[in-house]
Amino acid sequence: MAASKPEKATGGAAATKEEEKTQNTSSLITSIKNKITLKSLVNYYSGVLSIDDIYRLYNTYSPYGAAKESLAEIKQGKYKS
Repeated sequence: MAASKPEKATGGAAATKEEEKTQNTSSLITSIKNKITLKSLVNYYSGVLSIDDIYRLYNTYSPYGAAKESLAEIKQGKYKS
């Protein structure tokens, strides 16, 4: 199953940055619950959310429990699984 597509604001009645972050966070949580790997989530969402937020949310919502990697390892692109 693929990660949910991050939302980006479009013209007209564009979402505010806070609304955009909320939408992306919600999509990320759905992707985490759908058992997408941490590496895939970081690759997909790092353009719209911070790695810190991705890591924190992964550890909160992952059906597999907390990540085996530390935040520092993730920031260096080092994954154990």
